[in-house]
Amino acid sequence: MQHFLVGLCMLCFLFVSAQKETYWQQEVNCKIDIGLNDTTHVLTGFISMEYINHSPDTLKEILIHLWPNAYRDHTTPLAKQMLENGKKTFHFSKPNQRGFIDKIDFKLNAEVCRWNFEPNTKEIARVKLNELLGPGETVTIATPFRVKLPNTFSRLGHIDQSYQITQWYPKPAVYDRKGWHAMPYLDQGEFYSEYGRFDVSITLPKNYVVGATGDLQTPEEQAWIDSIADATKKLKAYGTDMKFPASSPTQKTIRFTQQNIHDFAWFADKRYHILKDTVTLPNSGKVVTTYSLFTNNQADIWNKAPSYLHDAIYHYSKYLGDYPYNQVTALDGTISAGGGMEYPNVTIIGEEKDDIGLDVVITHEVGHNWFYGLLGSNEREHGWMDEGLNSYYENRYVKAKYPNQKILNGLPVFVRKFLDINQYHSTYLNDFGYQVLARENEDQALNLHSADFTDMNYGATVYGKTSLLFSYLEAYLGTALFDTCMKTYYEKFKYKHPQPEDLRAVLEETSGKKLNWLFDDLINTNKKIDYSIKHVFKKRNTPSMILKNKAEISSPVMLAYMKRDSVLSTEWIAGFEGQKTILANIPEGADKVKIDPWLAMPEVNRRNNTYKLSKPFPKIEKLKFQFLGAAENQDRTQVFFAPYLGWNNYDKTQVGLMLYSPFLPSRKFNYFLAPAIGTGSRQFIGMGNVNYTFFPDQTVQRFTVGVSGKRFSYLLFPQNLTINKIEPFAHIVFKKKNARSPFSHEIKIRSALLWLGRLDNNNQPFYENYYINELSYLFKRESTLHPFQVNATVRQGDNFLALQAEGKFNISYKKRNEGLEIRLFAGGFPIYTKNNTDISSPLPRMFLSTATVNSFAYWLQRDYMFDETFIDRNGRDKYLGRQVATTGGAFRSFTIFGATNKFLVSTNIRSSIHRFVPILPFVSAAAIVTDLNKTEFAMELGLTLALIKNVAEIHLPLVTTNNIKRNQEVLGISKWYQRITFTLQLNMQRPMDFIKNLF
Repeated sequence: MQHFLVGLCMLCFLFVSAQKETYWQQEVNCKIDIGLNDTTHVLTGFISMEYINHSPDTLKEILIHLWPNAYRDHTTPLAKQMLENGKKTFHFSKPNQRGFIDKIDFKLNAEVCRWNFEPNTKEIARVKLNELLGPGETVTIATPFRVKLPNTFSRLGHIDQSYQITQWYPKPAVYDRKGWHAMPYLDQGEFYSEYGRFDVSITLPKNYVVGATGDLQTPEEQAWIDSIADATKKLKAYGTDMKFPASSPTQKTIRFTQQNIHDFAWFADKRYHILKDTVTLPNSGKVVTTYSLFTNNQADIWNKAPSYLHDAIYHYSKYLGDYPYNQVTALDGTISAGGGMEYPNVTIIGEEKDDIGLDVVITHEVGHNWFYGLLGSNEREHGWMDEGLNSYYENRYVKAKYPNQKILNGLPVFVRKFLDINQYHSTYLNDFGYQVLARENEDQALNLHSADFTDMNYGATVYGKTSLLFSYLEAYLGTALFDTCMKTYYEKFKYKHPQPEDLRAVLEETSGKKLNWLFDDLINTNKKIDYSIKHVFKKRNTPSMILKNKAEISSPVMLAYMKRDSVLSTEWIAGFEGQKTILANIPEGADKVKIDPWLAMPEVNRRNNTYKLSKPFPKIEKLKFQFLGAAENQDRTQVFFAPYLGWNNYDKTQVGLMLYSPFLPSRKFNYFLAPAIGTGSRQFIGMGNVNYTFFPDQTVQRFTVGVSGKRFSYLLFPQNLTINKIEPFAHIVFKKKNARSPFSHEIKIRSALLWLGRLDNNNQPFYENYYINELSYLFKRESTLHPFQVNATVRQGDNFLALQAEGKFNISYKKRNEGLEIRLFAGGFPIYTKNNTDISSPLPRMFLSTATVNSFAYWLQRDYMFDETFIDRNGRDKYLGRQVATTGGAFRSFTIFGATNKFLVSTNIRSSIHRFVPILPFVSAAAIVTDLNKTEFAMELGLTLALIKNVAEIHLPLVTTNNIKRNQEVLGISKWYQRITFTLQLNMQRPMDFIKNLF
């Protein structure tokens, strides 16, 4: 009996467990009546929601989203995310430009109920049920509501009388086996909602054309739409008028219905043309109606939109399964969240540059009817399941329809050939974006919450990397088997909420393959793939090959045996760790073996993928010198070059050659060499930098070590004397705990070894050598508003120890890059043992004005580490010698007053006037402890003409303290125009850094 009871308990447990694992999802059926006031831009309406509890749980409350409240003010999660992503417009918007939802009065089965907002948010309401809602039971939730529509900052809003009505009504949060999924409205990372039936009636002025989710149920409106479509079809030319016609004084009510959807959106404009067409689906033969709604703005490319809708629906149906609804609508409109935005049955598209661009965006957004509309995964938590998978199918569509579409196709062919990119299809941009981030170890794992991705990673990783991974899977499985897997996934989970584990189970079960390498490594981590061919043994009977896995993922690897550029045969090798020796199935005539010739694998380094069978150096590619630069070419050993031209007042024109390594995507080993000749000095001069970067896994993001050097003439008394500098350095960038954090910190260590041509007391030249060791710590907040950085530095030489700290703060008070710049500086010398009176000593001092002077027998070298690029380093020319650098006290006035080996503290403030006015008022103030231990104060006030801000600027100090004036009089400066100085930052030792910063 005891054994029987134990067995019965176990059977009951297994039965209950099985029941809990059975898939279920809630159902929400909505009836909405809404009216638009296009004068006040307000929606007023009523919603009734039938909530059916299909879960095995008894519910005591329901969480409901009130997402228009995301636009209430600049403290909402949406506002904060926009600002983090560099978008300032909403933050600086006026209250009347923002939006909200109110007039909420929930009732349950027509009875009063208790409800409240979740703490610290107006976007989520918690409705307390009057009675517990058991499994299989239904409750009706109803409320009036009003929406003040914001300007179009993201997805919901209006621009004048063009309306984008999305995420606009009270919407229950998803309740699934993981619990409630209440979430704020965000710009990056989309939504997760329950499926059900929608019945929506919209009242608005009669002359509005509405494109919406669902099937139009109003015969009069359908006849009117058809008449506009007929008229549009007969047009031979479109106008340019974009004015809004007056709204009709007559109102109309139109009704839309739809089954099995989880969202409802609608768009209204009085200026729309309409093109109506159909598409016959490939599997069922069902006919689907398409509508293209567009204004005069881009009518010349929108008149082809029906063909784009046709092809998109047909191809996605062919790839995955037929589109189940009756209509698809694409609208020309304004969307601030991106190029297009999808909703069930309807998508809105922003401006596009050409026909193919419009085709691709329409296809992507229509494709979301499958990945979002029909396969309703939680995009907020698993964005790759929606945006990424959809991007894969978009790219597959583009490759099939536009096989000759090259990357950057708008460029002339000779330019693409010059850049060495003409061999790449336009879809290669996904690979390129991934490479840029992965090479810097800045890529993020795919299976993160959407809000955790950096703005760059959201595009390059969520969209791009996912597309690469599923192209990789398609190549590995073969297209036919891959398509079978994805069609099975679609049929099993359409109208459901699949999770990553559901997709994995279908793929593994259908393909018969274990996909740990895909889901555990490539999706759940940012581990990399990097295989290489170490050696091929060409034995007559048993040729073999040694492959090496140089990275962390044991994923399958494709080998191709090739003759020139033609693939003779391929094979897949199962993933492995370390090294693996395999039999080499080399066909007759093959001259090389190559890993992944079609770039299907998302490898982080492809330069070790080729082994030439008949060359003495089989792994070294042919050397190619490339003018200026190009994309990385795995089949060439690239060396970039460009002419080097420079000028200073001693070498005169500097003519040379720059040689540098490929830099985008970056490499671990980099070099930049610029040997040159000074035409005036007739000296060999130049500069260079060689470095190597490591990528530790834990606390350090990047660790770079290297050596740089430079040689230039800098003095003429009476012959040219040079500065020779060798500088070993190390640069450590620490990893952020949160990749989206604006805070970062890094350490730089360097040791400058200098050989300095100088003059003795008899004006005879000699060379003096010295060293300066430096340790600096930089802390930054790279935020959109109020960024700042603090740099603390210790310098040590043979006779001194210097400490200094610099803080730079920006206070934003305008919309576009305007504000107040504040710099604080403090520095001093705890140790300074050289004779204080030797003003020509190369030992450091603190200065109000970091310029160089050689006037009235004064000579003072201020840039003692020779970091700056001065045109006239020692003031030989009365105009060119007025160059100042913003170091030390950073005064713009030209003066040698304030040179001290004791202590200096200063502040520099300047402000923008207007974004179109390049004049910046500035004020500087400082306190100096002189060499005689006397404290003096100095101040200046003036204007800067910013030709290129912080690069090329002209300064006019208008007012200075008397001590600066007296010093300038000694230097022979008495006229106002003699006080003019300039800044010119021409540090070209690493020109690739500028290009990198563009990305």
